[in-house]
Amino acid sequence: MIQVDALIRTKRKTISISISPQGNVVVRAPQNCPMSYIETILKKREQWIILHKQRVLSRNNINQNLFTFREILFCGMTYTVSLSNSVKSPTLYGESFFIPFKTKPDRVPKVLEKWLRSCAESIIQQRLNYFANLMQLAPLGFRLGNTKSSWGSCSKSNIITINWRCVMLPPNLLDYVVVHELSHMLEFNHSHAFWEVVRSILPDVKYRKSELKKGDYLLELYRK
Repeated sequence: MIQVDALIRTKRKTISISISPQGNVVVRAPQNCPMSYIETILKKREQWIILHKQRVLSRNNINQNLFTFREILFCGMTYTVSLSNSVKSPTLYGESFFIPFKTKPDRVPKVLEKWLRSCAESIIQQRLNYFANLMQLAPLGFRLGNTKSSWGSCSKSNIITINWRCVMLPPNLLDYVVVHELSHMLEFNHSHAFWEVVRSILPDVKYRKSELKKGDYLLELYRK
């Protein structure tokens, strides 16, 4: 029998099964749905669950150095984290990311996160400005986000929020997130018309969307 790591009961009318970025089986079900019925659905989806859980765990194992902070990902490139007596502040040089030698091990994640966040706003703002001008749009504001479940959002008041972790993505995927959210200023949905707007700017939207999905595990990085 499939082990459920998280059972979330909501006002929804159907059951959904998903695999979290950590490889956990998450089930969302109606408030009064019997456990026996949930188990029946789990049995029917057993092969799908096993396959997708294995894929997630395998991917996480490959990227173990990121989760143990021995490497840092920046603009799609991976750099080895090294302690150095030669730097007084975090420094990216060559294929390495140097931090002061006296940095305590438990402080390394915070040092890496702080540096990434310091780079995120200017890099994301630059791409947002570029595509906003290209699409002749004027967002009312821009914010850095920190959600576990999304790369970005656009409010009804046209305020764009982009997850700061986008600074870890390759430039083409950051651009996809930016264009995706800007397109909601024209189509506040995910209809065919919405995707046509995105496709008019990024013809390879299907590829970028697929590649971004593979990077969802990054949304779990740098969290306590």
